[in-house]
Amino acid sequence: MRKPKTLSAIFSAAADAIEKHGHAIGRLKDSRGRMCLWGAISFVVDGDPYIASHRTHKMLDHLIPFTAGISPIAWNNRHSRKKWQVVAMLRKAAAALRSRHV
Repeated sequence: MRKPKTLSAIFSAAADAIEKHGHAIGRLKDSRGRMCLWGAISFVVDGDPYIASHRTHKMLDHLIPFTAGISPIAWNNRHSRKKWQVVAMLRKAAAALRSRHV
């Protein structure tokens, strides 16, 4: 599998990963293989959700306009947060960035 190169492709692939593996709250990856927002981005970029590098953390900044202005990690980790909400937010961000060729 080729690694996505643009932010829009990375966010789209992260949405795919969460759809496939499930959504985790408060962990990069849980014992059932589900991933949080940052874990899914790390999985797409580095092949491992546990890497969670500075580079992938900086990518989260581009999601702030799509998480009501709060930290995407805090947004993801709300206990009421649902998988479909995270996937929808990532897809919306990917579409917006794609329209700007980012």
